[in-house]
Amino acid sequence: MTRSQHFFTIASRIDARAMQISGNIEFHLFMDMRAEFSWISFKMTPKQWAVATESYNYRLEEKNRANGFETVRKNPQALLRKLGEIEVAVMNRVAKNNFKSHSGSETFWRRHCHAIELIKAEPGKKIRKAHTCSRCKTIMYPGPENSGYNHRRGFCADGAKQVSKNEPPPPWPQPPGIFSEGKRFHPRAFLEIVKQIYEQVFLRPSGESPALEQEAFAMMLLDRSTTLEESGTVLFKLYEELEIDESTPDALLIVHNGVKHLRVEYLQEHWAS
Repeated sequence: MTRSQHFFTIASRIDARAMQISGNIEFHLFMDMRAEFSWISFKMTPKQWAVATESYNYRLEEKNRANGFETVRKNPQALLRKLGEIEVAVMNRVAKNNFKSHSGSETFWRRHCHAIELIKAEPGKKIRKAHTCSRCKTIMYPGPENSGYNHRRGFCADGAKQVSKNEPPPPWPQPPGIFSEGKRFHPRAFLEIVKQIYEQVFLRPSGESPALEQEAFAMMLLDRSTTLEESGTVLFKLYEELEIDESTPDALLIVHNGVKHLRVEYLQEHWAS
């Protein structure tokens, strides 16, 4: 395969069932582990998600094996998205003092709503309505004003834009250094990450699944890349709303179909082994 095709395997080998948590066994295991390990979206890092997912998959396999069921190992994105969904539900239940399940019992939701403190209540103020970032799935404002846990205005923890008017923002989470303050794109850091991920995943494989950041980066790269047939040159379509780091050499930039692109020379097809 070419280097570009290798990158495609990172994003394409995921079973759709691995991207969601469904059914009673998967859901209740998730809730129990959330309470046990105090998973909180705005405190989780990509490395912590990788560890959490390995632990979850191990326990899920044990439970399914005992019941004679097949297991589809979960992708970290499944846990990340489920946690964002649950945190909103928990915060809204606490704000409304509503802990009833469909059965009428309050046992389950009382336990899980009070297992982890998600918001620091401010004296004399009502708990704010729960808001979760549509991109990184973390609680937007868990703390009081100016708290370090609050989501930055307009951009996520990886520096990428939270929302965009003209095109979808990059998948969460991107490796550090590529985006900053939701305003700038750094080509040198981007090109270095291309090389790092290729070498880590394909030249010196560990046998482990790609990390969240590697997977998100590969998805962004593939979604915005074009290969010129006549030369094999791989071009990455730049985000029009973002400023380009001024230190970027002009030779790396090219206008293709009226849009500015970045040459990704490391992936040029005739270089691939």
